[in-house]
Amino acid sequence: MTTRNLERLARAGALWLAAIGALCLLGNQGALLSQPADPVTGVSSRYAWWAAGILCLAAGGARLGFPNAAWPRLLILWLGFSAALLRAGLWWLGARSTRGYFELMAAHFGVAPEVLVWGFGLGWALALGGAVAELRAADGRVRTSCPNCGGRLEAAARSLGREQPCPHCGRTITLRAAGELLKTACYFCQGHIEFPAHALGRKIPCPHCRRDIPLQPR
Repeated sequence: MTTRNLERLARAGALWLAAIGALCLLGNQGALLSQPADPVTGVSSRYAWWAAGILCLAAGGARLGFPNAAWPRLLILWLGFSAALLRAGLWWLGARSTRGYFELMAAHFGVAPEVLVWGFGLGWALALGGAVAELRAADGRVRTSCPNCGGRLEAAARSLGREQPCPHCGRTITLRAAGELLKTACYFCQGHIEFPAHALGRKIPCPHCRRDIPLQPR
């Protein structure tokens, strides 16, 4: 999956999760007061829905507001793990469906309970999938090369953009993915040039004025 598609998946999951949180808060009205306590946690259903709504809204909003931070993704994973434990507890107690949790909320919104069951399930799957994929990408390894000596390098994906000495020639370089495209401008004609990161530092003839220039990002 490309970085752009991964970002789209994670953003869609975060938006859906935030929408789930909003639905929990909006649906926690009137009739929910008469629901019994949750059979697994023993907490009042009213407070359980409030907590679920606030946490889902916070996790989705945090992922959208802090796209480069790891903690919103970890929060989403923790919520997913907690929801899985709750579902396992219900199964252990003999509840084979979560439909009963959504009946009063569905009546409040005028939809079938199955709509909320599937909507919540798909939203969680999308949010968890995006969070897991982003965390795996951040901990993955990328291969690139030194722009000075051409030596092959391997580094953690989260290290991209940082400076470190090349283990081959010892010169300080900025780690960039091999397929990353950089932009610069010709020193002579100011024409715009786009080039791959592995060509950084090389001299090429400007495609506009044909004069030799070193490739350096601007």
